[in-house]
Amino acid sequence: MRYTFITVDDALSLFVESVGYNPQEQDFSRIEGYPYYHWLQTVEGEGEFSFNGQEYLLPKGRGILLKLYTPHSYYPIGKMWSTVYVTFGNGSALWFF
Repeated sequence: MRYTFITVDDALSLFVESVGYNPQEQDFSRIEGYPYYHWLQTVEGEGEFSFNGQEYLLPKGRGILLKLYTPHSYYPIGKMWSTVYVTFGNGSALWFF
């Protein structure tokens, strides 16, 4: 389930691009990253997340935040990996992570 927000007001200092829930997360490989900040959190099961040459386990309750355009990949470990996520950006360059 994914919800996207089409209208982006550049005057806002923070906006949400999408929010979602994946009851069965799939393998993802984003060589060029994603054009917005990306929070991914495990709600059930476990997954493995890789970026910047490192691998991280994401068990239930753990999440990860990525900057824009950070190359990354992730995949489920075991039969089930359910996640929630939010992608967001800023209309001005007033803050950075």
